[in-house]
Amino acid sequence: MRSSSHVACILAAMFEKFGRNRMRISEKTLKVVGQRKHLKAAHVQYVSDDLEEFDIALVSINRGFCLLRMSALDGERSYSFKTFKSESEMPWRDEDAMWSETSHLRDIDVDDD
Repeated sequence: MRSSSHVACILAAMFEKFGRNRMRISEKTLKVVGQRKHLKAAHVQYVSDDLEEFDIALVSINRGFCLLRMSALDGERSYSFKTFKSESEMPWRDEDAMWSETSHLRDIDVDDD
C-alpha cells in the first residue's frame, strides 16, 4: 500500500502530464494507484489533503473522482447575497419555490410532507 502523500504525488504527476484544468478518475484508478484492495474514506480524505499542496482539489462525483486545478477557479465570478437585485429575486423567499427550483439538481425526489 502506498501512503496518501505518495498517491497524491502520482496523481499530481498524471494531472500535469495531461495538462488540463480538470481530470476525472475512477475509484478503481485510485485503488490501483494506491495499491489498495479497498478504498476507505479516511484514505481518500488524506489524499485530498495532500493534493492541496499541488494546488489540486479532489472532489467525489457519481462516477469516481474529479481532480480540479484550484487556481483555475480564481478567475470565476463570485456570487453573494448582493447578486440578487431585489428581495423578490431571492430563491429562499418561499421554501416551496426554492425546493421546486432546485429539485432537478438533486439525485433524489423531493416528497411533499
